[in-house]
Amino acid sequence: MTVTDDQGLKQRIEALLAGERTRRDERSTEIRHEMHGMEARLTRFEAVAREWMDRLIVPKIETLAARFPNRRPPVRTGSAYRVVQAFGQTEDFPADARVEVSLRFDIAAERIRLTFEASIIPILMDYEREGMIEYGLGAPDPAAVASFLDERIVRFVQDYLRLREPDSPYQKDRLVIDPVCGMTLRRAEVAATLEYQGRTYHFCVPECRERFAADRERFMAALRRPAGRL
Repeated sequence: MTVTDDQGLKQRIEALLAGERTRRDERSTEIRHEMHGMEARLTRFEAVAREWMDRLIVPKIETLAARFPNRRPPVRTGSAYRVVQAFGQTEDFPADARVEVSLRFDIAAERIRLTFEASIIPILMDYEREGMIEYGLGAPDPAAVASFLDERIVRFVQDYLRLREPDSPYQKDRLVIDPVCGMTLRRAEVAATLEYQGRTYHFCVPECRERFAADRERFMAALRRPAGRL
């Protein structure tokens, strides 16, 4: 049996190990560079997000909320890059509604994403629920952001006002009929009421109430008359 020299084997193994150490060191350097780059991009995101939230988003949400007395206090959550504005139920608006605006960055923290979400609960109609825009952090466009928010807020208001329409599914159980003029009204539109024989009658104007009060039996007879008969 011939004894072989292991020196060549040792050198090959050492070369492999040295190569692996070199690759590991290079990867470690790359990771440090990536971390530094990520930190710089996150710092940039926070600066842009803070400016957009304070100078664009919150003022526009406040402008929206100020037009509705059923607004609730706005809530800023998370890292303060998300604001929620809720609206409570009323006779005029028989549903809970809210809008939410949030800012996020992508996985590489290279782009900023603005999302606008609207909700009306219960859902009894179709409406625009979500919109999103995205920009590179190197060239954000505040004017485009402002325009996007304006359009989304206007769409929400258009949808929200549909709750008050007489033919809205939200008003189905909230409509009354003026017994004098026959007008169909939302309860929020009623100008006067009158209690008679244990029942409440609703009127579109005080003058209708006065006419009903002056001749109740005539109007009651008209209400009892079958439809289609004079």
